[in-house]
Amino acid sequence: MDEIIFGVVREVEDDKKRVLVLIDDIEKLLKQIISSDECDFIFYKELIDPMKDAWKKVSERFNDLKNNTINTNIEILSNHGLTGSEIHFKISVINHAGKQFYNYLSERAYPLANRWLKKLLEALDKFLISLFDAVGGSGAIGEYKSFMESSIDDGIWIY
Repeated sequence: MDEIIFGVVREVEDDKKRVLVLIDDIEKLLKQIISSDECDFIFYKELIDPMKDAWKKVSERFNDLKNNTINTNIEILSNHGLTGSEIHFKISVINHAGKQFYNYLSERAYPLANRWLKKLLEALDKFLISLFDAVGGSGAIGEYKSFMESSIDDGIWIY
């Protein structure tokens, strides 16, 4: 699985662009995870097919979220902590969890990879809550991500 570095944009000060790139990165991550051959080691097996079926519908909603973000005034994004040092901090937390997840996954250390995936999804959830509060739209993406998090198999990896 190729590592995703979240929220990277070339235009250093374009916070709206950074949020839009982060939305794209979240979509890539969710698609990458459910399409992975390692899916069987991450999720409870009986939940994988329903998760993949639901993804087909949820993935259609990312364009609406991006359009809502494009049409939202930067002041509103700022009021929800989606600009400046606040968005940089959020992206730093997301990237830290993502790096740990990908590192442990590449080592096939699934118990630790699963633990860090949960942390990554929790961080993304907090970002999505701020974003939905700012731009409106369907919470289906956030709910899907939350149910994906609840589907992570951590019961058999006890140390």
